[in-house]
Amino acid sequence: MTSSAATTSSGSPAAKASAPGAVSAASASATTSVQRPKATLTPAEQALLDQARAGRTPRLVSPTGARVDVGLWFRSGRVWIAAFDGGAVTLFAAGPRPFVQSAQPHELTTSFYSHLSGELVCVPAPELTVRSLPMGPSDGWKFLDVIHNGKPAVGGGQSASASAAASAANAAKPAAPAASV
Repeated sequence: MTSSAATTSSGSPAAKASAPGAVSAASASATTSVQRPKATLTPAEQALLDQARAGRTPRLVSPTGARVDVGLWFRSGRVWIAAFDGGAVTLFAAGPRPFVQSAQPHELTTSFYSHLSGELVCVPAPELTVRSLPMGPSDGWKFLDVIHNGKPAVGGGQSASASAAASAANAAKPAAPAASV
């Protein structure tokens, strides 16, 4: 025998406990997905980027997972990366002691994206103190494409556009005829 107080017309005991018209947590999580908002530059970070660009237009600007000491007491500053036309890269973080470092494309000839660690690795770049920049694969490949200007890296890696061009060229080749025995 069932109790009418414990069940509702939908047959769910939990629906009776919630307010009329409210959506239960189970149905809300099934219909909506939580997306993390894209990080935006603070006014201090924007000022650093404006100083670093020196009249150039940045092609890509993105936050990384790297953190550096910028003079804050209890936390470090997030490192942002900006890639400019021609492949120049600037790393920056805002704080009482701002962090700004730049590298030219000829200093980044063997840069690559490590799928194992999830980092864009800027090498050789001797003047950069932060060379491993945690970021997602799509951002990593976009930055590599700008750094290498669509050309394969010297160290054997390929940028995203070079890899796509190579696969398109291989797909367009006619198949070799089978050898008769």
